[in-house]
Amino acid sequence: MTKATLNTLSTNITSLTQSINEMKTILNSSDIKSQLEITKNSIDSLKHRFDIYEQNHNEFATTIQHVNNEHRIKIQHIEDTLMTATTTLENLSTSTSALQDTMNKSWQ
Repeated sequence: MTKATLNTLSTNITSLTQSINEMKTILNSSDIKSQLEITKNSIDSLKHRFDIYEQNHNEFATTIQHVNNEHRIKIQHIEDTLMTATTTLENLSTSTSALQDTMNKSWQ
């Protein structure tokens, strides 16, 4: 390497060293440290809140599923009762028609 190249390299290394030292100073300043700590605490708090939200959401989803299952059972029971009532009404209609026919014949 030539002397000029070595001088340029030395200057660049010195400049880089100064930049690194300035960054260290900035990172070590209490203001940056406190901001980083506040940010970390905020992230931890948000994570905790999200965990609570997720737990509540899962409990809510489970409750909704349970309620839906109960409603499905009740709806099935209502449908069965309506089918029984329909059959009973059809039988009653048939019996009423037969009784009407019998009464009509006996009046003749």
